[in-house]
Formats: sequence, structure tokens, C-alpha cells
Amino acid sequence: EILSSFDVRLRQYAINQLVKSGVRLVRGIVKDVQPDKLILDNGEEVPYGLLVWSTGVGASSFVKSLPFPKSHGGRIVNRLCAVCRIGVDEWLRVPSVPDVFAVGDCCGFLESTGKEVLPALAQVAERQGLYLARLLNRVMKSGGGHANSQVEVDLGPKFVYKHLGSMATVGRYKALVDLRQSKDSKGISIAGFASWFIWRSAYLTRVVSWRNRLYVAINWLTTMIFGRDISRI
Repeated sequence: EILSSFDVRLRQYAINQLVKSGVRLVRGIVKDVQPDKLILDNGEEVPYGLLVWSTGVGASSFVKSLPFPKSHGGRIVNRLCAVCRIGVDEWLRVPSVPDVFAVGDCCGFLESTGKEVLPALAQVAERQGLYLARLLNRVMKSGGGHANSQVEVDLGPKFVYKHLGSMATVGRYKALVDLRQSKDSKGISIAGFASWFIWRSAYLTRVVSWRNRLYVAINWLTTMIFGRDISRI
């Protein structure tokens, strides 16, 4: 399924919009990539002229090679990725090695924590990075900024992740916005132009300076009025 983090209604909306735009959706797993075609696991061949490869995030060979306990928790949709992640506790520590922490896509909660493996999203890594920075500052202020000294320091509250929602654009001024904690919980879940406007507004908040925000907003406005300029000098 495309956009599996969204519910069925939003996924179907995205599929309909992509089909209207002339996109052909093919379900399968790519087994081989050849100069002019893809080979799927069911033997189907998909010819192409230009191949743009954009797939899910998996653990790197370096992470897989590390002799640390791996995370085996999480939901079924995460399990293939979870088994390759470094196992961490509630403070993002690697329990088997002192003074080692892990954040982002390379780590997942150990099954003993009772927590699900978090999805490979930028907001997860960002939240973990901020949490770990505060934790390390607390350790330093407590005089624990030396090897093998963190066990003597109070690490403070455990890491708790609160999902802020998911957004995705599907082209032609249409987007999906799901601000619920999960697919089954109540909250804002919309699609269409209003979602696209919310998605663009959220993007502007991530731009570094007000100068760049103004530049990006003006660029979007001129593109809506005059179309996208693809000329090059």
C-alpha cells in the first residue's frame, strides 16, 4: 500500500488523485533493476525510460554489523526494519555498552521496554535528538562528562514520543493531513486543497529565517499565477 501511515480513506484519495494525474500504480517488490526495465518478484517486467528510486528506509550495513542487541519489538508493519535496529532502553541508551546512545532510524526500543518501535520519520529523529541533547547537558552539569560515569548520574525523565501528525502532498494543490495520534483515534483527518494549504504552511515554519520564508512564499505565489519556471541560463 502507498502511504501506509494514513488510513484507508486518505490512501484511496491519494490513489485516485495519482491515477487522475496519469500515474500507473504497480504493486510488487522489485527483484532486479536492468538498464531498461524492472523485474518484480512475481516475474512481471516494468519498462522505463528514466528511473527515480525512492524506497523505504532500512538499516545500513554498518548498523547491522555492530555487535549490539537488536530491537525485535514493534508492530508487524515495522518488524522487517525493526530486527536490524540497535536496541535501546527508555533513555535511548544501548544497555550492553556504557556511555553509548542511539537515535533515529538506526535504533528501536528493546522488547523488554514494552514500547513499540517508532516509525522512521524525521520528527522522531528530531525529537530524539533534542531529548538526548538535554540529557547529555544534564549529565555534564552533574559532573558525569567522563567515560563510565553516566551510571552515577540521574538521567531524568524517560523519552516519550508524541506523534504530531502526518502530511503528504499528492500534486495539483492537493494533499493529505492526519493530525491524529493513531489511525483509530479521533482528530483532524482531511484531504484536498485545505490540506495542501496546511502542508505548505507547516513547511514554511521549518524554513530557517524570515527572509527565506518570505522568498519561498513569493516563489510559491508566482508559481501558482504564472506556472513553474523550468528554464535555465
